[in-house]
Amino acid sequence: SKTKSILEITEFLNQVLAKMILNNGEFGRLVVLNNQEKLAEEIVKELEGPTIDLEIKKAKQRAREFSIENIAQRYLKL
Repeated sequence: SKTKSILEITEFLNQVLAKMILNNGEFGRLVVLNNQEKLAEEIVKELEGPTIDLEIKKAKQRAREFSIENIAQRYLKL
């Protein structure tokens, strides 16, 4: 049905956008929704990793790139 197709397309686009924002894992991991076990595993991996402080800094910097101010400036340049 059309509704199912639209939902599938939306889900696909959300995954693509998330992968772009995370730069294919550079700024974090993408975990399947509603899978608490997998989410817990990924959180533990991150927290036990040797570069957690660096990862947090990189993630914060990446988040700043998507601030309202930065997005507005990019929009105004169009």
